[in-house]
Amino acid sequence: MGCQQSPEILRGIVAELATDTPLPPNTWRVTQVISCPRKVRLMATVPYTMTPAQAYWLYRGTIIHALINRHREPGEAVFAEERFRANLGGVVLTGQPDAVFADGHLVDYKSTEWLPKNGPNEHHVAQLNCYAWLLAQNAHPVQSAEITYITLRETRRWAVKLAPLAETEKGLRQRIKTLTHKTLPRYVKCWECNYCSVRDACEELAGRDRPKRKRPPAPDVDW
Repeated sequence: MGCQQSPEILRGIVAELATDTPLPPNTWRVTQVISCPRKVRLMATVPYTMTPAQAYWLYRGTIIHALINRHREPGEAVFAEERFRANLGGVVLTGQPDAVFADGHLVDYKSTEWLPKNGPNEHHVAQLNCYAWLLAQNAHPVQSAEITYITLRETRRWAVKLAPLAETEKGLRQRIKTLTHKTLPRYVKCWECNYCSVRDACEELAGRDRPKRKRPPAPDVDW
């Protein structure tokens, strides 16, 4: 005993992690581009482990998305979790929006423990802007967007004012430039550090002392 995950949940976690297949050369996911660039680079180059508790948030998000898709009317969404790709500065950006409707409305669903009080998470807004840019490159312009946060007790929908596509593209180019630079991105402490599987290696390379600490629980919101 000691492990709080049942065999069925463990199998689900493993199956979900198995879908995260290696990308072709010069290809980046939207979720990688908006994440800490140092973490993304280190996860591709150093060994690391992930406990079931740390991986559970990914499985939880999969459960929520499966239930939503099960009860959507046929044809209601033009695209649902369909993968798109676009070339950008010599690399390929790829992403999988949760749902795009016939009127050009883009929706992203986030499972969370606590609903945001003052608007959607900036990290999630950035993700939605990236999806809007990606869809526009595939001849599917987005007219409006929202993020729906889901807890076990209630949901909350936040309308998102999308940035101009040119502004989003400029930000994407800068992020990709940082990711692909031959030098490892510099150490910057941020909220992702608390949930990072390569934190020890990151801080060691940065020459920082690493006090013993307990691993935090999985993040409240999936991304």
